[in-house]
Amino acid sequence: MSDVSGATAPPQVTLFVDAHVHLHPLFDLAGFVTSAARNVATAARSLGVAEEDAIGVLLLSEGANEAAFARLGSAADLGAPAWTVDATREPESLRVREGGRLRMIVVAGRQIVTREGVEVLSLLCGENVADGMALDDTIDAVRLGDGIPVLPWGFGKWTMRRGALVAAVLRSRPRDVFLGDNGGRLGAAPEPRLFAEARARGVWVLPGSDPLPFRSEQSRAGAFGFLADLRLDAERPAEALRGWLRTLREQPPRYGTLETLGRFCRNQARMQWRKRTARG
Repeated sequence: MSDVSGATAPPQVTLFVDAHVHLHPLFDLAGFVTSAARNVATAARSLGVAEEDAIGVLLLSEGANEAAFARLGSAADLGAPAWTVDATREPESLRVREGGRLRMIVVAGRQIVTREGVEVLSLLCGENVADGMALDDTIDAVRLGDGIPVLPWGFGKWTMRRGALVAAVLRSRPRDVFLGDNGGRLGAAPEPRLFAEARARGVWVLPGSDPLPFRSEQSRAGAFGFLADLRLDAERPAEALRGWLRTLREQPPRYGTLETLGRFCRNQARMQWRKRTARG
């Protein structure tokens, strides 16, 4: 399906791109990358793709004062003999290998909260964008820094005024943004209303796993995302993927499954408890 140029990668691969990844401080690095590689391999098998022809791409979304990408980049090995991390020729991406074979690419990115309380992801970009700016100014800052602006769905995050603001962006600047889906969304529930409006306006939805800050969520990365068909330079993967996304003319295929009712309710209860205890 896809080519990877350069001697450091297989000649023919399929890219499984998780577009919303958090590497929380409580996650063990070796466990995190092992789970992500396992999830990509499982998705590949379900689609009839050989495991050796599948590469995962994890697009990080770091909050203010987080240092997940730096933490991963400073780990020459991950405390497990098989896993190593090495740099590319661009500062915002890393390669993760298992036994010398390229298994994943990890790319820096930011999660930003605007003045209005709307969440914006700056994907495929190591540049910092401050929280607290107006939504339009935030989108402009992400684009100026060569990032991909994504407005991610989240439970309760597109209600009332915030939902109206996201809808206004779809109508006023549809070529400037993407929307984001979330593997934690309830599978039995209807699709968010704005997804259909976005697709009608040529705004594509980029799925991601969005692991929550609980130890049990360490195994989520790489389990939900989209397939990318492009010629990828393994030395400059972020540049290649940015260019591909900016010329995308159709919704990319999604892989992975949404959340079950039991797990969805349990996670929402845990998040509410976490917020209450943090306030206390």
